[in-house]
Amino acid sequence: MTDTQNIDPVINFIKQAVVKKHGDQDSNFVNQETQRVYNDFGNNLLEHFSSLLSKEQSTELESLIKKTKSQKVVLGYLMESIDNFEQKIIEYLMGYVENYLAK
Repeated sequence: MTDTQNIDPVINFIKQAVVKKHGDQDSNFVNQETQRVYNDFGNNLLEHFSSLLSKEQSTELESLIKKTKSQKVVLGYLMESIDNFEQKIIEYLMGYVENYLAK
């Protein structure tokens, strides 16, 4: 997940938060900061949701991460493994962005 130019609702949501926090005068900064925050969110998301997995699922996830660099594949595994994942990810995203804006 490295292209902030694609039409991803999470990227768009994060970009809105970046603009809210820093303004939109410098589009290059906004795009770079959006990418940085998006990557940080992805890393934190993985750590947060890994704790909800069983030991066996954690082992499978670690193996999957070693085999692929695709966050989409990893997210797909988490979606299959965690009940109500979509709702939980929305809640986590909202809290993450609130924390970002408060810094």
